[in-house]
Parts: sequence; C-alpha cells; structure tokens
Amino acid sequence: MGYADETCQSKYLYLIEFFNHLEEIGIYQLHHITAVEVGNFYEYIQNRKSTRTGQELKLKSVYDIMRSVQMYLGYALHLGKIKINPASHLKFHYPMKNPKE
Repeated sequence: MGYADETCQSKYLYLIEFFNHLEEIGIYQLHHITAVEVGNFYEYIQNRKSTRTGQELKLKSVYDIMRSVQMYLGYALHLGKIKINPASHLKFHYPMKNPKE
C-alpha cells in the first residue's frame, strides 16, 4: 500500500494494543468483538496517557489508532473472518487544526 516502514510499525503496535485490551476483558476471537468493545476501546484510548510523554494522546493519535482498528476489522470482514464489522458504523473525524494557531 506504499506505507513507510514507521507507519507500518505504528499500525502494528496500534493493533497489538487493541488485541491486548480485548484479551484483558476476556475476548480471544474476532467474531466475539462487538461495537460495544470497539466503543470501550475508543474511550480507553481517549483517556490513555502517552507512554512516551505522560501527556494525553493527541487527537491525531487517537484518530490513527481507531482508523487502524476500523480498517483491520474491515479487512477481516473482506476475508470472511467475521460476518459484520463492529466498527463500521463508527465515525472518526480527522482532527483539524485550529485556524487561530
């Protein structure tokens, strides 16, 4: 898809975090993921602190993480691994810069 190596690594780490979160709540199979779990992960990510800075994650990071999850689940649907994409109805808006900045 033409992604830079760093982007591929980031997307991989985002998915690892998503799957670790699912395992913590007892979900071990793709077809057990529901929109509720995706929504709960979104809430978790919005409130999580950066492991690097200790600050809240930037809106762009939250967006990137959730879009990676959404795209992965869409791909799993395409491959027939799941029957519905539990993240398909969720909308993640790309954060816009404040024009006054």
